[in-house]
Amino acid sequence: MRQNITNTTSNSYIKPCPFGMEVEPYWARRYDLFSRWDSGIQTDKEGLFSVKPELIAMGIANWVSGQTIIDGFCGIGGITIALARSGHNVIAVDSNKNRLDMAKNNAKIYGVAGHIQFVHADIFDFLKKATSDTIVLDPDWGGPAYRKLKYFRLNDFKPNGRQLLEASLKATGNMVLCVPANFNIEEVLTLSKQFEYKKWKMWNRIICITIKFSNQ
Repeated sequence: MRQNITNTTSNSYIKPCPFGMEVEPYWARRYDLFSRWDSGIQTDKEGLFSVKPELIAMGIANWVSGQTIIDGFCGIGGITIALARSGHNVIAVDSNKNRLDMAKNNAKIYGVAGHIQFVHADIFDFLKKATSDTIVLDPDWGGPAYRKLKYFRLNDFKPNGRQLLEASLKATGNMVLCVPANFNIEEVLTLSKQFEYKKWKMWNRIICITIKFSNQ
């Protein structure tokens, strides 16, 4: 049974992680993930370790161009909320209904739910009919174990990163992909010659890299 948590207590900082020791480091930094955590932020185990810290999510949102943005892997709403707070209209897609409902709750806490359309769908099915200025993709890295890999490759994403990029580039000319620090950047050369990337640092290390593609 999946364990969910809604945090509403002001002294919750001293509470042990309810999802186990494996993700304790993420729990200890939960106020960096959402500054309004104590207002009722909802998450599950995967949401806790996969959501981007709020400052980085806001940085990514300001780095993205376009009025209407698709967040292809909404999760519990980190990047989705940041995009809406930055003035974008957001279409938030996720195949996990439970996690999408958490994102709705979390967006309400930040007062931006009205700027977000939440869609429960498989991303590949959705991309077949999608229209937007830009697609943002932050697919599953496979959990905390991704750090053990010397090089993270497109095939290590869940779903398959190469298939995902090909489908996304067909749907729109502008796309942003979030990858881990150990990602092999040279792999994207086989898919697009027009891209730029930015490294996002926090806690004295690279948290993620965003790669911006443009075929226009």
